[in-house]
Amino acid sequence: MPASRSLTVHMHNTNPGKHSRTIVAIMAAGLLCLMQTMEASPRFGQQNAADQIEISQNMIDLYKGRLRLLPVDLFEKEHVWYSRGANSLLDQRRFLTKTPFNTGKAWDSEKALLKALGSSGTAFRYSLSVQTAFETPGRDSYQLLLRNPQPLRGQLMRMSVWVHSNDYRHVLYALFRNASGQVVKHRLGRLQWHGWRRIESDLPVSLYSRGSRIEQRYTHFFNGFLLQSDRNEHPGQINLLFDNLLVLSDMQELQYPGAEVQDAWP
Repeated sequence: MPASRSLTVHMHNTNPGKHSRTIVAIMAAGLLCLMQTMEASPRFGQQNAADQIEISQNMIDLYKGRLRLLPVDLFEKEHVWYSRGANSLLDQRRFLTKTPFNTGKAWDSEKALLKALGSSGTAFRYSLSVQTAFETPGRDSYQLLLRNPQPLRGQLMRMSVWVHSNDYRHVLYALFRNASGQVVKHRLGRLQWHGWRRIESDLPVSLYSRGSRIEQRYTHFFNGFLLQSDRNEHPGQINLLFDNLLVLSDMQELQYPGAEVQDAWP
């Protein structure tokens, strides 16, 4: 049964205590139906990029006002990135006019979705190029970090990013700081493909749950990426490109009068 229908209930109970418990039960049932609906949607990892984007758009339309697609970075030279743990002989980051434009429907659909949701002035012209090297695969790692970590409000559900790889066994992670101040390292997978690929992944519950800090109950931060070398890969140079880093967030807990004012109890 759709979540909206589960909330259409008429009550004629004059017992305040029982009435209150009934309301709580109905609200819980409605939330359960909504989450079951979301979980019943096809898992993003089982779809191609165009299907993933269509699913996102359908979910945003279905839960209009509740789900929001947050552009963390569209790599149009707006944010500053720096490295940590880079090879001393090769550490380059620069913006290039090389985007996933030749990937077909997926890239065009994502651009159209972002423009419809408020990024109409974005040129989608650049991507971020990263060059480094691993001398001791299995031990070396590389962090690509935002100078100013990006705040992300709401309960974070899924993320996506376009990555251009040259068939590396190395593993890519996304780095967050959740609303409780804890570092969250989320595995995105091995970079074993040639060319552009759109990675989309369900985020862990630690980025959906309410934080323990009163002043930032539902404000998380995206810090950057971690590339962990694989011991079965050959030493040598790494060349990657990044574009359109997005997060799908559930904003329901922020949709009440005064939600825009952060708690500040002593």
